[in-house]
Amino acid sequence: MGHLEKAGAIPMRHLQEFRLQSVEGFEANQKLVLEEIFKEGDLVDVLGDNDWERISG
Repeated sequence: MGHLEKAGAIPMRHLQEFRLQSVEGFEANQKLVLEEIFKEGDLVDVLGDNDWERISG
């Protein structure tokens, strides 16, 4: 976890990377709160993965 240590961030269970049009308004190690980013009625694209489909029986 060298990249987290270098940034001064604590290891977490999930680490997710997002593509942004602009990084304006964001800073390193900023905690993102979904309620501040998305409003009710916003449309989002979601991708999912079902581990059960990979199990052969």
